[in-house]
Amino acid sequence: MDTFLAICQGIGLAIAVGLGGVISFAFAAALANLDAGWNLDGADFGFVGEPWFLLAAVVLSALVFVTRRNRRGQNVLFVAIGLAGGLAFAASLDEQGLLPWPGFAAGALLALGVAALSSAVLEGAARRAAAESGGEQSGREQSGAEEVRIAATESLVVVVGGASIGLVVAALFLPPIALPVLVGLFVVAVGRRRAAGRRYAGLRILR
Repeated sequence: MDTFLAICQGIGLAIAVGLGGVISFAFAAALANLDAGWNLDGADFGFVGEPWFLLAAVVLSALVFVTRRNRRGQNVLFVAIGLAGGLAFAASLDEQGLLPWPGFAAGALLALGVAALSSAVLEGAARRAAAESGGEQSGREQSGAEEVRIAATESLVVVVGGASIGLVVAALFLPPIALPVLVGLFVVAVGRRRAAGRRYAGLRILR
């Protein structure tokens, strides 16, 4: 049972990192420092709960936030998310005395996959918001529509970030909650893939 809960906890934390970025992992590390939800004392990955590591995670989060709009910042973001997701899953397994390295690989892949999916969904929602705004104000310049898109993206990022913090708490105190969240994300990913396939088929017909 402990193994099952540890895996669920690792899945939940990795998903939270994929949704909210490094700040979600920093929050999980802060809880580890307080022994709230998980206790990594004596574990190989116990450094996740150390004050110096928490400070490093917060600094990295700030760096990613400042550079998030340029290509290099995006690359740093995805590397950081993969690393944080891997550490979160590995630490969850290590807490129960399980082999952590498979969890590191699984957590990194899961966090990166969720990050890519959430980024695509947020970008699509922001584009639709900009398009609707442009439709209502036909005389608006293109730069104005871009500002609307950026503002919508920032607002959605805040909402998703808040949800990711909630998921961290849920994963630590009610680990099985991660499973329906994982299924829901899978359904969203499949739905987007099918929609993209239909659009591609429509384009081929038009040709």
